[in-house]
Amino acid sequence: MSRGLVLPNFPNAPSEYDKQYQAEVVRAFSVFLQQVNNPGPWRATSLTITNLKTNATGLEDGTLFQVDGFVKVAGASEGSAPASSGVVQLEGSELVKVTAAQVSAGQIELQYSVASGSNVRINQPGGLPLINASVNESFFSGGNFAPDKPDFRISNSSNILTIRASDLSTNIVENDVIEIRYDINSTLLSNIRQIISQEPEAELVTITAADITRGYFLLSDTPSNPDMVQILSLGGVDQLNRSSFTPAELAILPDNPDFQVAASTATHPKAVYIKAMDFTSLSDENLTNKLSDLIVEGDDLVVYYRS
Repeated sequence: MSRGLVLPNFPNAPSEYDKQYQAEVVRAFSVFLQQVNNPGPWRATSLTITNLKTNATGLEDGTLFQVDGFVKVAGASEGSAPASSGVVQLEGSELVKVTAAQVSAGQIELQYSVASGSNVRINQPGGLPLINASVNESFFSGGNFAPDKPDFRISNSSNILTIRASDLSTNIVENDVIEIRYDINSTLLSNIRQIISQEPEAELVTITAADITRGYFLLSDTPSNPDMVQILSLGGVDQLNRSSFTPAELAILPDNPDFQVAASTATHPKAVYIKAMDFTSLSDENLTNKLSDLIVEGDDLVVYYRS
């Protein structure tokens, strides 16, 4: 097993006892022991772990345990949890291109509610991190933001990010591309974990001429999470799911995605759109010029989704 460490050089032995040589040997051993004892990467061709615990109770964060043959990791919120929930807490990450409407409203709506407003981080790619007014620091108390105001705030268990207020800066402007990172609200997190823990259904679909004409095919069940639907073309490659991308990510994609899952409020919530057509008559989105049209009649597709 290798740690990829730069091993210390041991000096060549002199013909007679030498105090300096002995000191160098001791120092080299000390450096080596310090390297081994410090955390770091491991590289190995095989690994056998014996006597793994079967739940996360009492385990330090990052400790491995096993449930029904599957290895899991004890996380900060699972240190004393039962085995069924011993997984690392999920973090939301959204790439947003700020619109004029968001600036006018002074708010950005996130995909999920945040667990803690003070833990939300926003970075501008290539720029400095933005300042969160929700952080409980004396510098921000009583509206005393001199010399600079913070840039945003958000309340606990909320998905509304405020970017305009009398005590906030106007540094977030239209067309800014920002990355927002946050811990997902615990209630939503439990629901997401429940979905992830389900075995995905695998449905084989052969695209027909009728599917191409109407621009979509129908699944047997309604997907619970459109952004988690995956399609593999037999003998081909994975198809890109438009539902998995944020508007900012779609704006920088070199090519159009291949499909989009219908909204839950659409006329056909089991539909998967495969043609760049206008589906507003089906209470859904206008996808004209927004899909690749690379899925064609006769294609055999394996669709993985959770219902």
